[in-house]
Order: sequence, then C-alpha cells, then structure tokens
Amino acid sequence: MAEVSHVHGIAAAVGEIDRVRRVEQERRQEHERLRKAIRAVDIAMDGLERLNLTDRSRLPAGTENRIALALMAVPAELRPEMRSRESIQRLMDDLYRTQELLLAQKSGPEWQFLSDADGDSCLQLEPDQVHRPLNGADSKRD
Repeated sequence: MAEVSHVHGIAAAVGEIDRVRRVEQERRQEHERLRKAIRAVDIAMDGLERLNLTDRSRLPAGTENRIALALMAVPAELRPEMRSRESIQRLMDDLYRTQELLLAQKSGPEWQFLSDADGDSCLQLEPDQVHRPLNGADSKRD
C-alpha cells in the first residue's frame, strides 16, 4: 500500500513541476509581448517627437500608415485610433497613455492611475490589487 502512495506522490510532484514550468513560460511570453509593445510605442513616439520639433501640427500624408504598422505589436484594445490628418499632439498624448498602461502591466501588480494637479495621469502602486494580463483574462498571477 505504501508503494502506491509513493507513486501517487511522485506523479503529483511531476504534475506540479510541469504546471510551474507552464506558468513560468506563460509569464515569460507575456513579458516578451509587453517588451515588444513598449518598444513599438517608443519607436512611434520618437518619430512623433521629431515631427513635433518641426512645428508641424498634423501628421504628414503616409505617416499614419507607418505608425500604425509600428504599433501592430501593441494589443488592439490599447492601440490609439488613427484618423486621417491626425494631430501630432493628440496622438502623442494617446501613446503616452498607452505606454503607461503597458508599463503598468509589465511592472506586475496593477497600478492605479491618478490625476495630478494639472490633470495629467500619474501612476501609483496599489499592492493589494491583482495583476491582470492585457488579454483581459481574470486569472491571478501564480
């Protein structure tokens, strides 16, 4: 009888090791996905900041397509809406917000967005809140 419980215990331990490996692999994949999305936003922001320095108020023709292509790594629900002849400043503001959300997700625990005196958003860590992946899943971090 003792031999059967040892076999069951070993099988349970192997199952738990496999589960932990899967969870870790999913965590790494999510981290890499977020890293790529943050990098895409950084690239788009760099281009917009350069355009903004030229005192342009609107995106030049064709720029929307290049920015939209660069932002394909960003989850669709966080991607800013692109309009024809978009305001550079509005798109930059949208991308800053997207970047905040991505960085908060990458940081682990959920961050609370607060408004400072100027109405700008700032991040505050709320350690008792549950981390939620960008894909909308309601699973807690293991």
